[in-house]
Amino acid sequence: ADPRRPSVQIEEVTILRPEGARLGLAIMGGTDRPGQVFRKGDRPGIIVTKVHDEGCASDSIVRAGDRLLSVNGHDLEQVSHGQAVALLAKPCIKVTLIVRHEEPPQGILEFSIRTQQPGQGFGISIKGGLNSPPGNPNDAEDDGIFISHIFQHGAAEQDGRLKVGHRLLQVNSIGMHGVTHEEALQALRQSVDRLGIMVCDGYDPHASAPAAAPSNAHNGSHLSSFKRQSSLLDRSACITY
Repeated sequence: ADPRRPSVQIEEVTILRPEGARLGLAIMGGTDRPGQVFRKGDRPGIIVTKVHDEGCASDSIVRAGDRLLSVNGHDLEQVSHGQAVALLAKPCIKVTLIVRHEEPPQGILEFSIRTQQPGQGFGISIKGGLNSPPGNPNDAEDDGIFISHIFQHGAAEQDGRLKVGHRLLQVNSIGMHGVTHEEALQALRQSVDRLGIMVCDGYDPHASAPAAAPSNAHNGSHLSSFKRQSSLLDRSACITY
């Protein structure tokens, strides 16, 4: 167990942030993204998905899975994602957080997949997203983005770490909570030869009914190759400073 992990559920944390330094927290959630974050039953709110090693928060007790209740006296329980980012990024030397320590998502992984030769695609298919058929076959109300298929000879299959059923949390530091299917595709298409992703356990494909064959339909897009696009999903960026 992490000795810095407190036994109390709610705690005040003060982090010193020198001028120009990054707080180094990645967050998801907000009133404009009411869907579950990691698992069934999650309440809306601002949730820490990662504490970056190079950030000022790295030596604090804040960990992935923690819920941020306030920052410098500003309530975070009823704010949008953008408002939370703005409050966390506001320049100040001392950042005081009220956090509720919750269990981190199971099976959380962050890694990069690289293509091995020109023209090779990443070879994955995704399902889910806001206002789309659910990607989780075990929960029709889950609007997360899930890996639905991994194709032979693609970079993802050769890498071996990405699995069918994984829930996508981030794509190249763009948060996947509360996004539409098309927005997830847009984020993925930013990648050419390197795909940086964060995932956690989603559903067990072996415990579910067999899924339909992947297609280019809206509810199951085959991402064998991407073309770089100029725009980014700024509203989904989850790195705060």
